[in-house]
Amino acid sequence: MFLRLLPQIFLSFALFVSSPVLAQGISEAIKLDKQGFSLWSEGKFQEAVPLFKRSLALCEKALGPQHPDTADSLNNLGSAYKNIGDYDKALPLYERALAIWEKSIGPKHPFTADILNDLGFFYDSIGNQDKALQLYERALAIRQQSSGPEHIKQHNYITIWDLHIII
Repeated sequence: MFLRLLPQIFLSFALFVSSPVLAQGISEAIKLDKQGFSLWSEGKFQEAVPLFKRSLALCEKALGPQHPDTADSLNNLGSAYKNIGDYDKALPLYERALAIWEKSIGPKHPFTADILNDLGFFYDSIGNQDKALQLYERALAIRQQSSGPEHIKQHNYITIWDLHIII
């Protein structure tokens, strides 16, 4: 979620040069995401939802429904819904984000692993540990493949911890 903000800034600049109207939409989406994450960090998930919804609408309009940044917005909104217990709204957002990432950058890319991990958190929170474990294992395999089994990254710790809780 947070690590992909820099490419969005570069994208916003590129769009500004080619299309100021599109750039304005992307800039507004980034601003809304920052505000949403600020509320998120305070535990105000319900208040973050409308900001993430608006950010998603702007991304879909400016970049299209299949763009990777749209997938990030879907994932952010899904995570906010999960944290307020609105699981029926969260799941399709996560699934759509995963489908976009798998199609746009591939099923074995580290960004895909991030969404797999978030989807694992979702299934764990609704009590489906078997599905969560499957997603965590897939995310861990992607991360180990992309960085090597000896290279420990923060994301690997998160997934290893998630696996430990379930097992």
